[in-house]
Amino acid sequence: MVALLFARLLIGLTALHSGASNPLDPAMHTRFDSGHYLAIANTGYEFFSCSRVAGMDPNAWCGNAGWFPGYSLMIRVVSWTGVSASLAGMVLSTLFQLGTLWLIWIKLLGGVLNYRNLLCLLLAAVFPGNIYYHAVFPISVFTFFATLSLCGLLERRAFISSAAGALASFSYSTGFLLAPVALIYTLVTTYRDRSLPMLKVGLIAAALTFFGFIAVLTLHRMEVGDWMAFFKVQEKYGHGMHNPLATLWNNLAPLATTPRTWTVDVAPAMQSALVAIFVLSVSIAVLRHRTELTRQDVLLFVYLQIFWLFPLVMGGGVSIYRAEALLAPACPLLRHLPPKLQVVLTVAAAVLAYPMAMLFFSSKLI
Repeated sequence: MVALLFARLLIGLTALHSGASNPLDPAMHTRFDSGHYLAIANTGYEFFSCSRVAGMDPNAWCGNAGWFPGYSLMIRVVSWTGVSASLAGMVLSTLFQLGTLWLIWIKLLGGVLNYRNLLCLLLAAVFPGNIYYHAVFPISVFTFFATLSLCGLLERRAFISSAAGALASFSYSTGFLLAPVALIYTLVTTYRDRSLPMLKVGLIAAALTFFGFIAVLTLHRMEVGDWMAFFKVQEKYGHGMHNPLATLWNNLAPLATTPRTWTVDVAPAMQSALVAIFVLSVSIAVLRHRTELTRQDVLLFVYLQIFWLFPLVMGGGVSIYRAEALLAPACPLLRHLPPKLQVVLTVAAAVLAYPMAMLFFSSKLI
């Protein structure tokens, strides 16, 4: 709760500095893609030719079928109480962020109060892109179910891991990546520990996690009449196979070409640089101590690599600064770094939260 309140304080002060009279106003936390999630919650899915939209490619497909329904369905249910959909979305985001931090603290950090664990928890609360944990976006919903799925794997509880993984896949487009995370972790630990029971749990979790993605396509078939609606809507954004190093280089390029001000180019580039430093530092530390790694270390390391690399492979059409927020469940790996580097990364994330939130509140981030 303290970690959550600290993050909310940073966001609230930023909202006030941006000119908001009420930092808890749901309108301040609703931007761009939020509209798609709210529309799904209020009226359901729509899918149509972009020829109906001025200035769009008439051969492309438009509508809100390019966004997943889990979060929106929760908003719809909460809205039955009479609150607005945007307020319901903001409350849900904050509650799921609290749940994510609770799982990280109790399950992954063992609830042990010490200096290193507190830094891990604080970094999870202010992790790069943290404004999206509290805005009307399903990022915290995903991180909660993803963390719960990872914890289920560690405890060899197939049902919990599978159900949470399926819900994560049903709520966010890259949630299906939890399936390969479970599969790779299972194969590595089965080979290392010679544990056949783990193989069964992991295979079940990987298979059923992917079921959440299939459920979305099925829902699209039922509501808009097309199994491929998601892919057709997303196609116009230029996703595809790209060189991840080239994507990362393009994301960092503004640091060398733009004046050092908190612009829409520089702040996201600084965030991507900070995340890259975090991932590479953790990777080096983990590989150096690979013979001493626990099963949790292996699982979080696999999760970190897959969820960091996949958006870079998909290319510039992805909002990388938002995808980076999905890496928060891997924060316990910070314990493998030298204490001073832990402090630097955590403080840097807290400082960077301000300009990123300012850009969000000024509608410069989508």
